[in-house]
Amino acid sequence: MLEVRELSKDFGKGPAVDNVGFSVERGTSLAVIGPSGCGKTTLLRLISGLESPCRGEVLFDGVRIDQLPVGKRKVHLVFQSPLLYPFLSVRGNLAFPEASRTKLLSEDAEEIGRALGILDLLDRRPNQISGGEAQRVALARVLIRRADIVLLDEPLSEVDPLRTMVIREFILKRLKSARCAVLYVTHDQGEAAVAGDRIAIMRSGRIHQIGTARELYTSPKTEFVAEFVGGGKLASFDATVLGDAETGQVLCAFGSTTHIPLPIGRRLPVKSGARIRVLFRGGQLKPTVPPESRASTVEGRLLRIDIGFERTSCLFECAGGDIWRIELPPGHSWANGVPIASLHRQVFLDLTAADFLFFDAAGVALLDANE
Repeated sequence: MLEVRELSKDFGKGPAVDNVGFSVERGTSLAVIGPSGCGKTTLLRLISGLESPCRGEVLFDGVRIDQLPVGKRKVHLVFQSPLLYPFLSVRGNLAFPEASRTKLLSEDAEEIGRALGILDLLDRRPNQISGGEAQRVALARVLIRRADIVLLDEPLSEVDPLRTMVIREFILKRLKSARCAVLYVTHDQGEAAVAGDRIAIMRSGRIHQIGTARELYTSPKTEFVAEFVGGGKLASFDATVLGDAETGQVLCAFGSTTHIPLPIGRRLPVKSGARIRVLFRGGQLKPTVPPESRASTVEGRLLRIDIGFERTSCLFECAGGDIWRIELPPGHSWANGVPIASLHRQVFLDLTAADFLFFDAAGVALLDANE
């Protein structure tokens, strides 16, 4: 098992990696995602030994490896722009160093070459192949050489999209069969969901949360994780908590006109009068006619209808001034557009069907959906 404990690195402009800790079992993969510059690549360089940590430890099967020379760590790092020896052919790159040559002649190596589509590239030099082909060569080299820990930094970013899914499935299956611990860095949330048995979300050098794709989506621990996983489809507003956890609570927003329904049987661990942040997925709200009771509805204006190939959405300006994008349910009367005269007029949204996420002023989740 790969273990990272309190790992930190500062290049003098603030921490690039800040007190990071996690573990990856043999034969499993952890996908790492986050905004550009959040420390993903630096984390891989620290584990591989290309950078020295300011603090922390890296262990494999209980033995510290962070103080070992790079060549003795049994770690293989594949960069987004692969480092191939320019004076050697593809065949030579695969066979370097000497210990790899006998493996290159095996039937196993031929299967790897065929699966990655590089058999016809063996006699070419690195400057005679494309970026995507170079990435496939680098991945083949990983599978032929074998390692305890494999670190992949955007390994398929330049590969033809039609090949990507098949190649990713092949390399991960091989690495897991060899009982490697795999870290897979990507910027693509969809790729992270299929490449990682678990996913770590990084921001500003820190890991905010580790979990399955489902756990991150349904029970984010911070507002950043909710918005990052939400892919821009989350809407939000501020609310005030009235009442306390023992006698009952009501959330009020947009003045005192709207009550936000709390999950049945749940209470927020905050005092009456506390200001919180509420997030929800816009597709869960339903446009409605003016209700008799407006306790669980939001009043606002319809700004625009966007009709797409698969779904229709609208821009809604609520009474608090926030602008939400709402996906319209199939068959809704607005799905075919609305008369121009109806735009900017009063409309209502029903809140009762929404699954809300509640965060305190520091952006920390107040409820765990899995509890």
